Amino acid sequence: AYWAPNFWALYNAADRLLIAAFRLLRLPISSGGSSTGGLVGDVAHLVLPSISPPMTMLITLLSLLPLMWKLWRSPTLQVLQLATVQSALCFFMFGWHVHEKALLTALVPLSLIVPPDARFGVTSLLMTIVGHYSLFPLLYDPHETPSQVLLFVVHSTLPGLWLRRR
Repeated sequence: AYWAPNFWALYNAADRLLIAAFRLLRLPISSGGSSTGGLVGDVAHLVLPSISPPMTMLITLLSLLPLMWKLWRSPTLQVLQLATVQSALCFFMFGWHVHEKALLTALVPLSLIVPPDARFGVTSLLMTIVGHYSLFPLLYDPHETPSQVLLFVVHSTLPGLWLRRR
């Protein structure tokens, strides 16, 4: 199974590491869990608590509170633009069964903020690199690999060169 590069991938990885540590220390762990049950499926954790859709909704809403507060306190265009990017990131990071393509919902508005405000250039570049790299598993035929890598390198290099000039 492939996980989108969000909080739940780290959570699943932590569970796998804890499973290995529990086995190494000969500590009892529950049985029947699987984090690789197919391309899309529920993950049953063995050490960490399993997460339900209502729990992810609650965590997502909690992660939105600071930016909603900021937008409420100073409703300017720039704060609205940043809140749009941050809310898309919150939904990507903590949403239930998020696909790796969902990161594009944050990258597109972020790319509109960067040209007038270079402060977000490095953040945009890093997010773009991670976002495009996370899409690699969607192009899985071997004959697609050369063009995939070429486009990734070009698209990662050109914004970096543009940022150096600014």
